[in-house]
Amino acid sequence: MRQRLSPGNGWGPAGSSGPPLRRRVAFSRMERYRMTSRHIRRGLLGAALTVLAGAAFAQSSTDTGIPACDRYYRAYEACIMQRLPEAQRSIFRQTLERNRADIREQAADPEDRASAERTCQEQRQQSARFFAPHGCTFD
Repeated sequence: MRQRLSPGNGWGPAGSSGPPLRRRVAFSRMERYRMTSRHIRRGLLGAALTVLAGAAFAQSSTDTGIPACDRYYRAYEACIMQRLPEAQRSIFRQTLERNRADIREQAADPEDRASAERTCQEQRQQSARFFAPHGCTFD
């Protein structure tokens, strides 16, 4: 049961037996739920949009535009991240990013696209031989 605001029960104005009168807003349980769920929904929406934007950026920054090359580079990245010691990963990762950028530039030009595909195929064959002792495959 709600108390009434009056000088006699400790909630009166300044100078009475209680603290100064405070303006209190009473919300029903349903109103509190709606306010809380609205904030949660907004927070979840913001988090989801952030994740989607990050995934889209990561996807667009790693794709070369040539599906065979993209598959090879994903397999190469998985190999170096899972099979190589931490100390060696940064060197191979830099090589991967350099090769990926070169292929992306070649793929942008329609005349060089076939050359880019051949380059990826050669890189895949070399990597398959080099990483075979580590158990990596690039099929």
